[in-house]
Amino acid sequence: DLRSFPTRRSSDLTDSLLCMTVGVLSSTAYSVIHRDASSRVWESTNYETSPSGQVIPHLHHYTELASGLCYQQNGQWVDSQDQINILPDGSAAATNGQHQVYFPADIYNGVITLVTPDGLRLISQPAGISYDDGTNTVLIAELTNSVGQLISSNQVIYTNAFVGIDADLLYIYRKSGLEQDVVFREQPPTPEVFSMD
Repeated sequence: DLRSFPTRRSSDLTDSLLCMTVGVLSSTAYSVIHRDASSRVWESTNYETSPSGQVIPHLHHYTELASGLCYQQNGQWVDSQDQINILPDGSAAATNGQHQVYFPADIYNGVITLVTPDGLRLISQPAGISYDDGTNTVLIAELTNSVGQLISSNQVIYTNAFVGIDADLLYIYRKSGLEQDVVFREQPPTPEVFSMD
């Protein structure tokens, strides 16, 4: 027996062809096609229609450069992240980059451990704050107990970290490495107080 099949109007076909053409001519967004330790290659494609109707692709790419941009994970280069995570024992770690850093829960009872890209372990703990004029050294503040706080995705601060002066220890983790700052909450005594030049 005969069956009825839906028919398509010519306008429907025209609309479909137009959609196909628009799809072909759409440019692609930039995406990463290659990574290594300090660079990423981004690529995009747009299309041009020649007078004869031929669609011609044009590739565009640029190279992004930055220290520590990517790190290896399971043998593959992946994007580094400026990120510190709190661990179950109360300490913290930044491991999504070429430099890996481990922060103690209490700066007085622990050490900062930094693992370099070539596997060297650098361990440090501030002893205090001092003046040094090349001849004499005067200790003006000593390290004391202070529990770290994660104040942003890549910053750990140890508040009131010294005895003798109101100051904090601030650590900032970036793709390129680690930064340590002393944040003074009050004016320290001048070197002249200690008869120093």
